[in-house]
Amino acid sequence: MVDGELYSGTAYNFLGSEPIISRYSPSQSLLRTEYSTSWLNEPSFVFADVIREGTNRVDGEDDKIYYFFTEVSVEYEFFGKLLIPRVARVCKGDLGGQRTLQKKWTSFLKAKLVCSMPELNFVFNVVHDVFILKGADWKETVIYGVFTSQWGNVGLSAVCAYNMTAVEEVFSKGKYMQKATVEQSHTKWVRYNGITPSPRPGACINNLMRQQNISSSLHLPDKTLQFVKDHPLLEDPVLPIGNGPRLITKDVNYTQIVVERVRALDRNIYDVIFTGTDKGVLHKSVLFEGEVHIVEEIQLLKNSESIKNLLLSSGDTITVRRLRLGCSPVAHSLL
Repeated sequence: MVDGELYSGTAYNFLGSEPIISRYSPSQSLLRTEYSTSWLNEPSFVFADVIREGTNRVDGEDDKIYYFFTEVSVEYEFFGKLLIPRVARVCKGDLGGQRTLQKKWTSFLKAKLVCSMPELNFVFNVVHDVFILKGADWKETVIYGVFTSQWGNVGLSAVCAYNMTAVEEVFSKGKYMQKATVEQSHTKWVRYNGITPSPRPGACINNLMRQQNISSSLHLPDKTLQFVKDHPLLEDPVLPIGNGPRLITKDVNYTQIVVERVRALDRNIYDVIFTGTDKGVLHKSVLFEGEVHIVEEIQLLKNSESIKNLLLSSGDTITVRRLRLGCSPVAHSLL
């Protein structure tokens, strides 16, 4: 919920075959994604949140809603369904298009989230949960995610972190991808090297657009709207801080993550990371000098059950909930 409006990643029909990212507002009609595999291809949504631009943003840009999910890749050829972790973005003030993209997002773009060990050529390509650690300014925001490989026999989990500035860079300056037909039947996705319409497709309304009498998405030219309709995927990936995982664990499947920034007895500020597993175990880790160290392991659930929800409350308490109906919350004070 953002300012009384509901943003969701869900299925539009009861069969679950039409995935959408949508916004429901009491004062406006439903705004949603296009029903196309180019926009969403069998996604598994895990998290969404708003990033406020703040009053210091000189270009007058809008607040943005970010979605995190795993979907079947369209840009890579593979013998099976290759999964890709994604981050997608829409603008809070998006009203859809006047003719093209009516009642559809005009600002929807998505990019690949990279979490890998380049030295071993190993990729963590399934994102299970995301936590956005917000700073006083949006540029100080850090995104934490827990990842595994779609090949479950590997038995590795990873925590990767991303600077919001790196995400913003990809969405504001990244190259687009487009479909290309090969041998009259086969479709590949390649980098778009043509001329990009102006204003930039997928961009939020800013002061420069307002100077051009474009005060809302309803005023965007059809060329820009048609381009973003056909090119929602960005080629440039979002790379993690340090170009690799902050934490890698073996024989552990992380399911949930929350992060708290705390001041320690030495007066320094540290990121404390809590990760839940599919065995009912909670790991407490600390980011120290660029590396994450697991400092505590707690068996929270008596039975070997997956932790489905971690909630960081204002009272220095982690609340852990199981999804089974009738189970009461289990809370432990950890900080």
